[in-house]
Amino acid sequence: MYTFIVHIDDFDISLFSKGNLKKQKLTASTSVNQLKFDFYRLLSKIGKLIQIDDSFTSSDIASLCEDKNTIYTAVHGNPPKGISCKFLSHSLGGFMVSGGFLGEWEFRNATINVVTSKTQEIQLKKSLKQACPNIAVVTPTISRDTFYTPSEEEKAGIRKNEEIFSLIYAGRFISNKGIAQLVRALNIWPSENTCLTLVGDIEPDFFIYHSNAYHTTFPNFFSREIIKRSPNLKIQVHSSVPAEQLKNLYWKSDCFVYPSFHEDENFGYAPREAMLCGIPSIVTDFCGLGQLKGSKAGIVKTYPTLGGVRYSLNELRQEIEKIKSWSNDEKELNISENISFVREECNEDSALVSLKRALNEQKDSTQDMVSTGCWRSIERFNVLMEKSKPFFNEAIQHKDELIPQGLYVDGTGSIPEGGWFSEAHFMQAVQSIYTTIPLPPKVQIDNYYRGFWRIALWKEELAIVEFGFPGPRIKRYNKKDWDELLASSELENNSEVVFMPKNNIQIELLQNLVELGYLVPDNL
Repeated sequence: MYTFIVHIDDFDISLFSKGNLKKQKLTASTSVNQLKFDFYRLLSKIGKLIQIDDSFTSSDIASLCEDKNTIYTAVHGNPPKGISCKFLSHSLGGFMVSGGFLGEWEFRNATINVVTSKTQEIQLKKSLKQACPNIAVVTPTISRDTFYTPSEEEKAGIRKNEEIFSLIYAGRFISNKGIAQLVRALNIWPSENTCLTLVGDIEPDFFIYHSNAYHTTFPNFFSREIIKRSPNLKIQVHSSVPAEQLKNLYWKSDCFVYPSFHEDENFGYAPREAMLCGIPSIVTDFCGLGQLKGSKAGIVKTYPTLGGVRYSLNELRQEIEKIKSWSNDEKELNISENISFVREECNEDSALVSLKRALNEQKDSTQDMVSTGCWRSIERFNVLMEKSKPFFNEAIQHKDELIPQGLYVDGTGSIPEGGWFSEAHFMQAVQSIYTTIPLPPKVQIDNYYRGFWRIALWKEELAIVEFGFPGPRIKRYNKKDWDELLASSELENNSEVVFMPKNNIQIELLQNLVELGYLVPDNL
Protein backbone atom coordinates (compact mmCIF):
# COMPACT_ATOMS: atom_id res chain seq x y z
CA MET A 1 0.00 0.00 0.00
CA TYR A 2 1.55 3.28 -1.10
CA THR A 3 1.16 6.60 0.67
CA PHE A 4 1.27 9.77 -1.44
CA ILE A 5 2.03 13.10 0.23
CA VAL A 6 0.20 15.95 -1.51
CA HIS A 7 0.52 19.63 -0.65
CA ILE A 8 -2.82 21.45 -0.69
CA ASP A 9 -1.33 24.21 -2.89
CA ASP A 10 -0.86 21.57 -5.60
CA PHE A 11 -4.17 19.76 -5.20
CA ASP A 12 -7.04 19.90 -2.71
CA ILE A 13 -8.08 16.30 -1.99
CA SER A 14 -11.53 17.45 -0.87
CA LEU A 15 -12.37 18.00 -4.56
CA PHE A 16 -12.93 14.23 -4.86
CA SER A 17 -16.08 14.54 -2.75
CA LYS A 18 -17.47 17.09 -5.23
CA GLY A 19 -17.43 14.78 -8.23
CA ASN A 20 -15.49 15.01 -11.48
CA LEU A 21 -14.50 18.40 -12.85
CA LYS A 22 -16.34 19.74 -15.87
CA LYS A 23 -14.42 22.12 -18.08
CA GLN A 24 -16.27 25.39 -18.25
CA LYS A 25 -13.68 27.13 -20.38
CA LEU A 26 -10.74 26.02 -22.48
CA THR A 27 -7.92 27.78 -20.65
CA ALA A 28 -4.47 26.83 -19.43
CA SER A 29 -5.74 26.35 -15.88
CA THR A 30 -8.85 24.27 -16.66
CA SER A 31 -7.03 21.66 -18.73
CA VAL A 32 -4.27 21.37 -16.11
CA ASN A 33 -6.83 21.15 -13.30
CA GLN A 34 -8.61 18.32 -15.11
CA LEU A 35 -5.28 16.55 -15.57
CA LYS A 36 -4.48 17.00 -11.86
CA PHE A 37 -7.88 15.65 -10.86
CA ASP A 38 -7.44 12.53 -13.03
CA PHE A 39 -3.86 11.99 -11.85
CA TYR A 40 -4.63 12.16 -8.14
CA ARG A 41 -7.81 10.13 -8.53
CA LEU A 42 -5.67 7.44 -10.17
CA LEU A 43 -3.22 7.53 -7.26
CA SER A 44 -6.10 7.15 -4.79
CA LYS A 45 -6.86 3.78 -6.40
CA ILE A 46 -3.45 2.34 -5.58
CA GLY A 47 -2.68 4.08 -2.31
CA LYS A 48 -3.58 6.59 0.36
CA LEU A 49 -3.31 10.35 -0.17
CA ILE A 50 -2.13 12.45 2.79
CA GLN A 51 -2.87 16.16 2.53
CA ILE A 52 -0.28 18.55 3.95
CA ASP A 53 -0.15 22.33 4.13
CA ASP A 54 2.24 25.05 5.25
CA SER A 55 1.72 24.11 8.91
CA PHE A 56 3.79 20.96 8.31
CA THR A 57 7.47 21.53 9.13
CA SER A 58 10.35 20.01 7.21
CA SER A 59 10.81 17.62 10.13
CA ASP A 60 7.15 16.55 9.91
CA ILE A 61 7.50 15.84 6.18
CA ALA A 62 10.85 14.08 6.62
CA SER A 63 9.27 11.83 9.24
CA LEU A 64 6.43 10.90 6.87
CA CYS A 65 8.94 10.10 4.10
CA GLU A 66 10.92 7.62 6.20
CA ASP A 67 8.61 4.78 5.14
CA LYS A 68 9.86 3.26 1.87
CA ASN A 69 6.29 3.12 0.52
CA THR A 70 5.71 6.83 1.11
CA ILE A 71 6.21 9.11 -1.89
CA TYR A 72 6.09 12.89 -2.09
CA THR A 73 3.89 13.74 -5.09
CA ALA A 74 3.35 16.92 -7.11
CA VAL A 75 2.20 18.27 -10.45
CA HIS A 76 3.45 21.76 -9.66
CA GLY A 77 6.25 22.23 -7.15
CA ASN A 78 8.94 20.15 -5.47
CA PRO A 79 9.54 18.64 -2.04
CA PRO A 80 11.01 21.02 0.56
CA LYS A 81 14.72 21.68 0.19
CA GLY A 82 16.92 19.12 1.94
CA ILE A 83 14.20 16.51 2.41
CA SER A 84 15.24 12.89 1.83
CA CYS A 85 12.38 11.33 -0.12
CA LYS A 86 11.10 9.48 -3.13
CA PHE A 87 9.36 11.83 -5.53
CA LEU A 88 6.58 11.25 -8.06
CA SER A 89 6.55 14.32 -10.32
CA HIS A 90 4.05 14.94 -13.09
CA SER A 91 6.21 16.71 -15.67
CA LEU A 92 3.34 18.25 -17.71
CA GLY A 93 5.38 19.93 -20.47
CA GLY A 94 8.53 20.30 -18.38
CA PHE A 95 10.69 18.08 -20.59
CA MET A 96 9.74 20.17 -23.63
CA VAL A 97 11.53 23.33 -22.47
CA SER A 98 15.05 23.92 -21.21
CA GLY A 99 13.96 24.40 -17.58
CA GLY A 100 12.87 20.77 -17.31
CA PHE A 101 16.44 19.64 -17.90
CA LEU A 102 17.99 21.95 -15.31
CA GLY A 103 15.93 21.25 -12.18
CA GLU A 104 17.02 19.78 -8.86
CA TRP A 105 14.75 16.74 -8.82
CA GLU A 106 14.08 15.38 -12.33
CA PHE A 107 17.26 13.36 -12.89
CA ARG A 108 17.56 11.69 -9.47
CA ASN A 109 17.28 7.89 -9.22
CA ALA A 110 14.59 8.35 -6.55
CA THR A 111 12.35 10.46 -8.82
CA ILE A 112 9.72 9.15 -11.23
CA ASN A 113 8.74 11.66 -13.91
CA VAL A 114 5.23 11.22 -15.31
CA VAL A 115 4.58 11.99 -18.99
CA THR A 116 1.24 11.78 -20.78
CA SER A 117 2.02 9.71 -23.87
CA LYS A 118 3.98 6.62 -24.84
CA THR A 119 5.32 8.59 -27.78
CA GLN A 120 7.02 11.11 -25.47
CA GLU A 121 8.59 8.32 -23.42
CA ILE A 122 10.00 6.67 -26.56
CA GLN A 123 11.29 9.99 -27.91
CA LEU A 124 13.06 10.88 -24.65
CA LYS A 125 14.73 7.48 -24.35
CA LYS A 126 15.79 7.45 -28.00
CA SER A 127 17.36 10.92 -27.85
CA LEU A 128 18.87 11.03 -24.34
CA LYS A 129 19.80 7.34 -24.07
CA GLN A 130 21.60 6.75 -20.75
CA ALA A 131 20.90 10.33 -19.64
CA CYS A 132 17.12 9.78 -19.81
CA PRO A 133 15.47 10.16 -16.39
CA ASN A 134 13.01 7.66 -14.89
CA ILE A 135 9.75 7.88 -16.86
CA ALA A 136 6.20 6.60 -16.30
CA VAL A 137 3.37 7.09 -18.81
CA VAL A 138 0.03 8.14 -17.34
CA THR A 139 -2.36 9.11 -20.13
CA PRO A 140 -5.28 11.31 -18.99
CA THR A 141 -8.82 9.98 -19.27
CA ILE A 142 -11.53 11.73 -21.30
CA SER A 143 -15.19 11.65 -20.31
CA ARG A 144 -17.25 9.46 -22.64
CA ASP A 145 -20.38 10.81 -20.96
CA THR A 146 -19.65 14.28 -22.36
CA PHE A 147 -17.90 13.54 -25.66
CA TYR A 148 -19.56 10.93 -27.88
CA THR A 149 -21.11 10.51 -31.32
CA PRO A 150 -24.71 11.68 -31.67
CA SER A 151 -27.62 9.24 -31.59
CA GLU A 152 -30.09 9.19 -34.49
CA GLU A 153 -32.41 11.39 -32.48
CA GLU A 154 -29.59 13.85 -31.71
CA LYS A 155 -28.52 13.86 -35.37
CA ALA A 156 -32.00 14.97 -36.33
CA GLY A 157 -31.57 18.09 -34.22
CA ILE A 158 -28.24 19.14 -35.77
CA ARG A 159 -28.57 22.04 -38.18
CA LYS A 160 -25.76 21.86 -40.72
CA ASN A 161 -25.27 23.12 -44.26
CA GLU A 162 -24.07 19.99 -46.09
CA GLU A 163 -22.64 22.11 -48.92
CA ILE A 164 -20.13 23.76 -46.56
CA PHE A 165 -17.04 21.97 -45.24
CA SER A 166 -16.85 23.18 -41.64
CA LEU A 167 -13.50 23.32 -39.87
CA ILE A 168 -13.29 23.94 -36.14
CA TYR A 169 -10.50 24.88 -33.73
CA ALA A 170 -11.16 24.83 -29.98
CA GLY A 171 -8.58 25.84 -27.40
CA ARG A 172 -6.69 28.82 -26.11
CA PHE A 173 -6.21 31.73 -28.48
CA ILE A 174 -2.44 32.05 -28.10
CA SER A 175 0.22 32.70 -30.69
CA ASN A 176 1.77 29.24 -30.97
CA LYS A 177 -1.37 27.14 -31.39
CA GLY A 178 -1.15 27.61 -35.18
CA ILE A 179 -4.33 29.64 -35.66
CA ALA A 180 -2.57 32.29 -37.77
CA GLN A 181 -0.86 29.56 -39.82
CA LEU A 182 -4.17 27.80 -40.46
CA VAL A 183 -5.82 31.02 -41.64
CA ARG A 184 -2.75 31.88 -43.77
CA ALA A 185 -2.78 28.48 -45.47
CA LEU A 186 -6.47 28.72 -46.37
CA ASN A 187 -6.06 32.24 -47.76
CA ILE A 188 -2.93 31.47 -49.79
CA TRP A 189 -4.61 28.36 -51.24
CA PRO A 190 -8.38 28.94 -50.88
CA SER A 191 -10.58 25.89 -50.31
CA GLU A 192 -13.97 26.15 -51.99
CA ASN A 193 -17.04 26.17 -49.71
CA THR A 194 -14.99 25.96 -46.54
CA CYS A 195 -15.50 27.89 -43.31
CA LEU A 196 -13.68 27.99 -39.98
CA THR A 197 -15.05 28.27 -36.44
CA LEU A 198 -12.68 29.35 -33.67
CA VAL A 199 -13.72 28.58 -30.09
CA GLY A 200 -11.73 29.97 -27.19
CA ASP A 201 -10.44 33.04 -25.42
CA ILE A 202 -7.26 35.12 -25.52
CA GLU A 203 -5.05 34.89 -22.42
CA PRO A 204 -3.07 38.17 -22.28
CA ASP A 205 -0.94 37.01 -19.33
CA PHE A 206 0.10 33.73 -20.99
CA PHE A 207 3.90 33.39 -21.10
CA ILE A 208 5.74 32.56 -24.34
CA TYR A 209 8.70 30.50 -23.17
CA HIS A 210 10.62 30.57 -26.44
CA SER A 211 10.91 34.34 -26.64
CA ASN A 212 10.49 35.28 -22.97
CA ALA A 213 7.41 37.37 -23.79
CA TYR A 214 3.69 37.63 -22.99
CA HIS A 215 0.42 37.91 -24.90
CA THR A 216 -0.31 41.42 -23.64
CA THR A 217 -0.97 42.85 -27.12
CA PHE A 218 -2.26 39.63 -28.70
CA PRO A 219 -5.90 40.85 -28.87
CA ASN A 220 -4.78 43.52 -31.37
CA PHE A 221 -2.64 41.02 -33.29
CA PHE A 222 -5.49 38.48 -33.40
CA SER A 223 -7.82 41.06 -34.94
CA ARG A 224 -5.28 42.57 -37.34
CA GLU A 225 -3.37 39.51 -38.60
CA ILE A 226 -5.97 36.74 -38.34
CA ILE A 227 -9.56 37.99 -38.51
CA LYS A 228 -9.03 40.99 -40.80
CA ARG A 229 -6.56 39.22 -43.13
CA SER A 230 -8.87 36.49 -44.30
CA PRO A 231 -10.49 37.57 -47.59
CA ASN A 232 -10.82 33.98 -48.83
CA LEU A 233 -12.03 32.22 -45.69
CA LYS A 234 -15.14 32.91 -43.61
CA ILE A 235 -14.31 32.83 -39.89
CA GLN A 236 -16.71 32.67 -36.96
CA VAL A 237 -15.39 33.30 -33.45
CA HIS A 238 -16.97 31.99 -30.23
CA SER A 239 -15.82 32.59 -26.68
CA SER A 240 -15.03 29.45 -24.66
CA VAL A 241 -18.12 27.39 -23.96
CA PRO A 242 -19.00 24.58 -21.51
CA ALA A 243 -18.19 21.05 -22.64
CA GLU A 244 -21.83 20.27 -23.50
CA GLN A 245 -22.01 23.20 -25.93
CA LEU A 246 -18.57 22.38 -27.33
CA LYS A 247 -19.76 18.85 -28.11
CA ASN A 248 -22.67 20.32 -30.08
CA LEU A 249 -20.27 22.53 -32.08
CA TYR A 250 -18.17 19.43 -32.87
CA TRP A 251 -21.28 17.64 -34.15
CA LYS A 252 -21.92 20.52 -36.56
CA SER A 253 -18.35 20.38 -37.91
CA ASP A 254 -16.57 18.20 -40.45
CA CYS A 255 -12.98 18.41 -39.22
CA PHE A 256 -11.09 19.58 -36.14
CA VAL A 257 -7.82 21.42 -36.92
CA TYR A 258 -5.10 21.91 -34.31
CA PRO A 259 -1.77 22.81 -35.99
CA SER A 260 0.00 23.62 -32.72
CA PHE A 261 3.69 24.41 -32.33
CA HIS A 262 3.26 25.32 -28.66
CA GLU A 263 6.51 24.75 -26.72
CA ASP A 264 5.04 22.30 -24.21
CA GLU A 265 2.26 20.61 -26.20
CA ASN A 266 2.53 17.42 -24.13
CA PHE A 267 -0.93 15.89 -24.78
CA GLY A 268 -3.85 17.76 -26.39
CA TYR A 269 -7.30 17.09 -24.95
CA ALA A 270 -9.27 18.92 -27.64
CA PRO A 271 -8.39 16.83 -30.74
CA ARG A 272 -9.11 13.63 -28.84
CA GLU A 273 -12.44 14.97 -27.58
CA ALA A 274 -13.37 15.92 -31.13
CA MET A 275 -12.51 12.42 -32.37
CA LEU A 276 -14.78 10.88 -29.72
CA CYS A 277 -17.53 13.12 -31.12
CA GLY A 278 -17.08 11.56 -34.55
CA ILE A 279 -15.02 14.15 -36.45
CA PRO A 280 -11.45 13.66 -37.71
CA SER A 281 -8.59 15.80 -36.40
CA ILE A 282 -5.66 17.37 -38.19
CA VAL A 283 -2.71 17.96 -35.86
CA THR A 284 1.02 18.46 -35.99
CA ASP A 285 3.21 15.53 -34.98
CA PHE A 286 4.84 17.51 -32.15
CA CYS A 287 5.25 15.48 -28.94
CA GLY A 288 1.90 14.39 -27.42
CA LEU A 289 0.05 15.19 -30.63
CA GLY A 290 2.38 12.79 -32.44
CA GLN A 291 0.69 9.93 -30.58
CA LEU A 292 -2.26 10.48 -32.94
CA LYS A 293 -0.18 9.09 -35.81
CA GLY A 294 -1.70 5.77 -34.77
CA SER A 295 -5.20 7.04 -35.54
CA LYS A 296 -6.84 8.22 -38.75
CA ALA A 297 -5.93 11.82 -37.98
CA GLY A 298 -4.29 14.10 -40.51
CA ILE A 299 -0.66 14.60 -39.47
CA VAL A 300 1.57 17.57 -40.34
CA LYS A 301 5.32 16.94 -40.01
CA THR A 302 7.35 19.30 -37.82
CA TYR A 303 10.99 20.29 -37.47
CA PRO A 304 12.91 22.49 -34.98
CA THR A 305 14.50 25.88 -35.67
CA LEU A 306 16.16 28.50 -33.52
CA GLY A 307 12.88 30.41 -33.80
CA GLY A 308 10.73 27.48 -32.64
CA VAL A 309 8.96 24.49 -34.15
CA ARG A 310 7.93 24.88 -37.80
CA TYR A 311 6.05 23.00 -40.53
CA SER A 312 4.95 23.45 -44.14
CA LEU A 313 1.79 25.54 -44.60
CA ASN A 314 1.25 23.75 -47.88
CA GLU A 315 1.28 20.37 -46.15
CA LEU A 316 -1.29 21.63 -43.63
CA ARG A 317 -3.50 22.74 -46.54
CA GLN A 318 -3.07 19.36 -48.27
CA GLU A 319 -4.13 17.46 -45.14
CA ILE A 320 -7.33 19.51 -45.05
CA GLU A 321 -8.07 18.74 -48.70
CA LYS A 322 -7.37 15.04 -48.15
CA ILE A 323 -10.00 14.77 -45.41
CA LYS A 324 -12.37 17.01 -47.34
CA SER A 325 -12.26 14.55 -50.26
CA TRP A 326 -13.18 11.47 -48.18
CA SER A 327 -16.11 9.39 -49.32
CA ASN A 328 -18.94 8.56 -46.90
CA ASP A 329 -17.48 5.08 -46.39
CA GLU A 330 -14.09 6.58 -45.51
CA LYS A 331 -15.77 8.96 -43.04
CA GLU A 332 -17.59 6.11 -41.28
CA LEU A 333 -14.41 4.02 -41.09
CA ASN A 334 -12.59 7.05 -39.68
CA ILE A 335 -15.19 7.55 -36.96
CA SER A 336 -15.04 3.94 -35.84
CA GLU A 337 -11.25 3.64 -35.83
CA ASN A 338 -10.64 7.01 -34.17
CA ILE A 339 -13.07 6.32 -31.34
CA SER A 340 -11.43 2.96 -30.72
CA PHE A 341 -7.99 4.57 -30.78
CA VAL A 342 -8.82 7.29 -28.22
CA ARG A 343 -10.63 4.88 -25.91
CA GLU A 344 -7.67 2.52 -25.93
CA GLU A 345 -5.12 5.32 -25.53
CA CYS A 346 -6.97 7.07 -22.69
CA ASN A 347 -7.54 3.83 -20.83
CA GLU A 348 -7.38 4.06 -17.05
CA ASP A 349 -6.35 0.42 -16.64
CA SER A 350 -3.29 0.92 -18.86
CA ALA A 351 -2.33 4.04 -16.89
CA LEU A 352 -2.60 2.10 -13.62
CA VAL A 353 -0.39 -0.71 -14.94
CA SER A 354 2.29 1.76 -16.08
CA LEU A 355 2.21 3.65 -12.78
CA LYS A 356 2.37 0.51 -10.64
CA ARG A 357 5.31 -0.79 -12.68
CA ALA A 358 7.28 2.44 -12.21
CA LEU A 359 6.53 2.59 -8.48
CA ASN A 360 7.55 -1.03 -8.02
CA GLU A 361 10.88 -0.44 -9.82
CA GLN A 362 11.56 2.53 -7.57
CA LYS A 363 10.41 0.78 -4.37
CA ASP A 364 13.81 -0.27 -3.03
CA SER A 365 15.80 2.69 -4.38
CA THR A 366 18.00 4.37 -1.79
CA GLN A 367 20.11 6.48 -4.17
CA ASP A 368 19.81 10.24 -4.74
CA MET A 369 17.23 10.61 -1.98
CA VAL A 370 18.18 14.27 -1.43
CA SER A 371 18.32 16.86 -4.21
CA THR A 372 21.64 18.60 -4.74
CA GLY A 373 22.58 22.05 -5.99
CA CYS A 374 20.36 24.93 -7.06
CA TRP A 375 17.91 24.95 -9.97
CA ARG A 376 20.59 25.66 -12.60
CA SER A 377 23.50 23.83 -11.03
CA ILE A 378 26.67 23.78 -13.15
CA GLU A 379 27.69 20.43 -11.65
CA ARG A 380 24.40 18.76 -12.54
CA PHE A 381 24.41 20.46 -15.95
CA ASN A 382 27.87 19.04 -16.71
CA VAL A 383 26.77 15.52 -15.73
CA LEU A 384 23.75 15.79 -18.05
CA MET A 385 25.92 17.05 -20.91
CA GLU A 386 28.42 14.24 -20.41
CA LYS A 387 25.77 11.52 -20.35
CA SER A 388 23.81 12.91 -23.28
CA LYS A 389 26.71 13.41 -25.71
CA PRO A 390 26.52 14.54 -28.46
CA PHE A 391 22.88 15.64 -28.17
CA PHE A 392 23.42 19.11 -26.66
CA ASN A 393 26.79 19.80 -28.32
CA GLU A 394 25.45 22.68 -30.43
CA ALA A 395 24.20 24.47 -27.32
CA ILE A 396 27.67 24.26 -25.76
CA GLN A 397 29.55 25.22 -28.92
CA HIS A 398 27.53 28.42 -29.40
CA LYS A 399 27.59 29.55 -25.76
CA ASP A 400 30.03 32.42 -26.29
CA GLU A 401 28.52 33.72 -29.52
CA LEU A 402 26.27 36.73 -29.93
CA ILE A 403 22.58 35.93 -30.38
CA PRO A 404 21.98 35.60 -34.16
CA GLN A 405 20.85 38.88 -35.70
CA GLY A 406 17.13 38.77 -36.42
CA LEU A 407 16.38 35.81 -34.13
CA TYR A 408 14.44 37.75 -31.50
CA VAL A 409 12.25 40.81 -31.51
CA ASP A 410 14.30 43.56 -29.84
CA GLY A 411 13.68 43.45 -26.09
CA THR A 412 12.75 39.75 -25.98
CA GLY A 413 14.70 36.50 -25.69
CA SER A 414 16.73 35.21 -22.77
CA ILE A 415 20.31 34.52 -21.81
CA PRO A 416 20.89 31.55 -19.48
CA GLU A 417 22.31 32.38 -16.08
CA GLY A 418 25.98 31.45 -15.96
CA GLY A 419 26.37 31.37 -19.76
CA TRP A 420 27.05 27.63 -19.87
CA PHE A 421 25.13 27.19 -23.10
CA SER A 422 23.18 29.01 -25.82
CA GLU A 423 19.51 29.12 -24.76
CA ALA A 424 18.27 29.20 -28.37
CA HIS A 425 20.36 26.18 -29.39
CA PHE A 426 19.44 24.33 -26.20
CA MET A 427 15.73 24.85 -26.93
CA GLN A 428 16.21 23.73 -30.52
CA ALA A 429 17.86 20.53 -29.30
CA VAL A 430 15.05 19.91 -26.80
CA GLN A 431 12.37 20.45 -29.43
CA SER A 432 14.17 18.16 -31.87
CA ILE A 433 13.40 15.30 -29.46
CA TYR A 434 9.73 15.59 -30.39
CA THR A 435 9.69 16.53 -34.08
CA THR A 436 9.59 13.98 -36.90
CA ILE A 437 12.42 15.79 -38.70
CA PRO A 438 15.30 16.47 -36.24
CA LEU A 439 16.91 19.39 -38.12
CA PRO A 440 15.77 22.33 -40.27
CA PRO A 441 15.39 21.13 -43.88
CA LYS A 442 18.08 21.89 -46.43
CA VAL A 443 17.09 24.54 -48.98
CA GLN A 444 16.64 23.14 -52.49
CA ILE A 445 16.72 25.01 -55.80
CA ASP A 446 13.41 23.51 -57.04
CA ASN A 447 11.33 24.38 -53.97
CA TYR A 448 9.33 27.44 -52.92
CA TYR A 449 9.84 29.04 -49.49
CA ARG A 450 7.39 31.40 -47.82
CA GLY A 451 6.84 33.01 -44.43
CA PHE A 452 5.58 30.86 -41.58
CA TRP A 453 4.01 34.15 -40.51
CA ARG A 454 3.23 36.95 -42.96
CA ILE A 455 6.43 38.57 -44.24
CA ALA A 456 7.35 41.63 -46.29
CA LEU A 457 10.47 43.04 -47.92
CA TRP A 458 11.49 46.48 -46.61
CA LYS A 459 13.64 47.91 -49.38
CA GLU A 460 14.54 51.18 -47.62
CA GLU A 461 16.03 49.22 -44.69
CA LEU A 462 17.38 46.29 -46.77
CA ALA A 463 15.43 44.01 -44.44
CA ILE A 464 12.93 41.19 -44.35
CA VAL A 465 10.12 41.78 -41.85
CA GLU A 466 8.11 39.01 -40.19
CA PHE A 467 4.69 40.03 -38.81
CA GLY A 468 4.56 37.24 -36.22
CA PHE A 469 3.94 37.23 -32.51
CA PRO A 470 5.84 38.52 -30.72
CA GLY A 471 6.85 40.81 -33.53
CA PRO A 472 7.65 42.17 -35.90
CA ARG A 473 11.00 40.43 -36.28
CA ILE A 474 13.48 42.12 -38.61
CA LYS A 475 16.48 40.61 -40.39
CA ARG A 476 18.79 43.15 -42.09
CA TYR A 477 21.29 42.67 -44.93
CA ASN A 478 24.18 44.39 -46.65
CA LYS A 479 23.57 45.63 -50.19
CA LYS A 480 25.16 42.64 -51.91
CA ASP A 481 23.16 40.01 -49.99
CA TRP A 482 20.00 42.09 -50.26
CA ASP A 483 20.23 42.11 -54.04
CA GLU A 484 20.63 38.31 -54.05
CA LEU A 485 17.64 37.91 -51.73
CA LEU A 486 15.51 40.13 -53.95
CA ALA A 487 16.60 38.16 -57.02
CA SER A 488 15.30 34.95 -55.43
CA SER A 489 11.91 36.46 -54.53
CA GLU A 490 8.58 36.58 -56.35
CA LEU A 491 5.27 38.24 -55.57
CA GLU A 492 2.23 35.98 -56.00
CA ASN A 493 -1.17 37.30 -57.08
CA ASN A 494 -2.32 37.55 -53.47
CA SER A 495 0.72 39.74 -52.65
CA GLU A 496 2.38 36.80 -50.90
CA VAL A 497 6.19 37.01 -51.03
CA VAL A 498 7.80 33.67 -51.93
CA PHE A 499 11.39 32.64 -52.63
CA MET A 500 12.98 30.12 -54.97
CA PRO A 501 16.80 30.10 -54.97
CA LYS A 502 18.68 30.10 -58.26
CA ASN A 503 22.29 29.86 -57.08
CA ASN A 504 24.39 28.80 -54.09
CA ILE A 505 24.54 32.29 -52.59
CA GLN A 506 20.75 32.48 -52.54
CA ILE A 507 20.57 28.96 -51.08
CA GLU A 508 22.82 30.08 -48.21
CA LEU A 509 20.75 33.21 -47.53
CA LEU A 510 17.46 31.31 -47.55
CA GLN A 511 18.94 28.51 -45.43
CA ASN A 512 19.68 31.06 -42.72
CA LEU A 513 16.07 32.27 -42.83
CA VAL A 514 14.82 28.68 -42.58
CA GLU A 515 17.08 28.03 -39.58
CA LEU A 516 15.84 31.19 -37.85
CA GLY A 517 12.25 30.13 -38.50
CA TYR A 518 11.27 32.95 -40.89
CA LEU A 519 10.70 30.74 -43.94
CA VAL A 520 9.18 27.28 -44.40
CA PRO A 521 9.26 25.11 -47.55
CA ASP A 522 6.14 24.37 -49.55
CA ASN A 523 7.34 20.78 -49.99
CA LEU A 524 8.95 19.14 -47.00
